Amino acid sequence: MTALACFGDSLVYGFPFSSDYSWTAVLEKKYGIKIINEGVCGATTDDILDNMRYTPLPEGVKNVLFFGGANDVIQGCPVKATLDTIERVKRLAAEKGWKLCLVLPLLSGEYLANQKIHTLREELGKQSGVFILDLQPAVGIREDELRKAYIDGWHPKAGVYEKMGEYAGPILTEWLGMDAEKSSVS
Repeated sequence: MTALACFGDSLVYGFPFSSDYSWTAVLEKKYGIKIINEGVCGATTDDILDNMRYTPLPEGVKNVLFFGGANDVIQGCPVKATLDTIERVKRLAAEKGWKLCLVLPLLSGEYLANQKIHTLREELGKQSGVFILDLQPAVGIREDELRKAYIDGWHPKAGVYEKMGEYAGPILTEWLGMDAEKSSVS
């Protein structure tokens, strides 16, 4: 079974539910990807980087996913500072010999916050040397879709977490070099 260490904030953890109901749990249950869920509620990109730096991974785990940025926006962190942190994440991944997947931050249910998130998504989408995963299609893009997707404007409803995992599964199995047909678990 291929393993994927997932570092991030509450959207990796699966808040307000638990890691058992996160989108990453769908990857494990339906696609046979062994998930190491290192999501920490409230974590900024700096916090996630520290978690990556100091969390020992099991022997042989070289596939790492990074998903953060929403808490940076909530806390008023400048986009440039978040982008600088992502550069440090990329350097750490290179030093550790990790294959890195960068998940773009999701648009929220808050119009003003989305202005900054759009800029962050655009800049992060230009990153080179990493695999970029955009889960926004699973959540929705239009304002009405975003309002329906979230419990509180930031955290997905259970069904949306499920959609995120279903959407990400085939993409990540390909990125991990797994045969999607063989890895799909019923």
